[in-house]
Amino acid sequence: MKKRILSTALALALILALLPAISPPAAAQGDLFATISAGTGHTMAIKADGTLWAWGSNSSGQLGDDTETTRRFPVQVMDGVVSVSAGLAHTMAIKTDDTLWAWGSNEQGQIGDGAIFLFHQSPIQVMDGVVSVSAGSAHTMAIKTDGTLWAWGRNTEGQLGDGTTTDRTSPVQVMDGVAAVSVGALHTMAIKTDGTLWAGGSNFYGQLGDGTTTDRTSPVQVLDRVAAVSAGTGHTMAIKTDGTLWAWGSNGSGQLGDGTGGFYGDRRTSPGHVMDGVMLPGAAPVTPPPQQPTPEPTAPPASQTVNPTASTVIVNGEATAFEAYLIGGNNFFKLRDLAFALSGSSKQFAVGWDGEANAISLTSRQPYEPVGGEMEQGGGVPQTANPTTSRVLLDGQELNLIAYNIGGNNFFQLRELMRALDIGVTWDEAASTIGIDASASYTE
Repeated sequence: MKKRILSTALALALILALLPAISPPAAAQGDLFATISAGTGHTMAIKADGTLWAWGSNSSGQLGDDTETTRRFPVQVMDGVVSVSAGLAHTMAIKTDDTLWAWGSNEQGQIGDGAIFLFHQSPIQVMDGVVSVSAGSAHTMAIKTDGTLWAWGRNTEGQLGDGTTTDRTSPVQVMDGVAAVSVGALHTMAIKTDGTLWAGGSNFYGQLGDGTTTDRTSPVQVLDRVAAVSAGTGHTMAIKTDGTLWAWGSNGSGQLGDGTGGFYGDRRTSPGHVMDGVMLPGAAPVTPPPQQPTPEPTAPPASQTVNPTASTVIVNGEATAFEAYLIGGNNFFKLRDLAFALSGSSKQFAVGWDGEANAISLTSRQPYEPVGGEMEQGGGVPQTANPTTSRVLLDGQELNLIAYNIGGNNFFQLRELMRALDIGVTWDEAASTIGIDASASYTE
């Protein structure tokens, strides 16, 4: 028995020695790669010399090597490539001459060659003058050199952003002045050159971040001062210019990273702050700019008599009548009046109340729901103001704000609240006019 086992082992060793060695090709042995993009089952990578390499699933020709053969090691596809994006089963690449090339699945027009229910095993040219591209589940978005955004492919949830739900087999123009775009499974996020972030498409999980779960067939603004964005299957992440990271959408696995979620159906419909000091694209790690020290508020007296503010108030260009009071040289406005007046703007916010925690919660970018009594006037007579003892939270972060309860309503110092919400405030002393502008950022 021992001799038979020994003979079998020697025979196996001899067979293995005679077989050709299985080793990765040159592309996988220490070469330098500059860019990589991962699709659902395939991967695309650009080497430092501009050659494009592919591996993984190839059932729809998504590797672009003129076959449907799955590749376990990288195979070269093209040269002269500067950018690549891998979708569910199709791939888009930009060459050094700004031409856009595509291959793989085209069942819903995602290749953009005017055809449908076909797939391409090798690259075909789609457009000229393209500087950026993003491939999704079955739709594609591209930015041309003039900053115009173009879209094609599946559009059942309005993810193309052209105001329809009609699939497109050829590129259609969607927006102007676009600097970056990221495509999710069924939604699209785009950053304009002014830093505003726009969203469209499926919103089942709140992945658009506009405070709703309503699908959008035309782009809606979500944030401003955004430097980078990445759209996932049902959630979205964005880096602002100050290096803060924000997240919203599906959170069933805790993918938002804000300490919440983890159960089926969990979601966040408005951006929530996750981290600070996040590296911006192509930049060194960001150190948040030093904040102007906010003086600790002096504890207000137990109560005082306050007089109405006589100044005119202009909100987003329209004269608006508020019940407001002058306290310690500062204007105090009713919180719910401000939320009501700014509802529908890019800086709208919701107001909630947690009686058990004695906390007022503000949620940025969320529509305000009136409770009754908004914008009612106080009669223009002096009132008694008592300090508000409630905590105030903005997007889950506690704020240090002075507030008074006047006639059963909470009044906040206008500049303190607008600073927290990043809303522009102006003062025209000659005209005794206060300006509130949701399209502008707060400045001291």
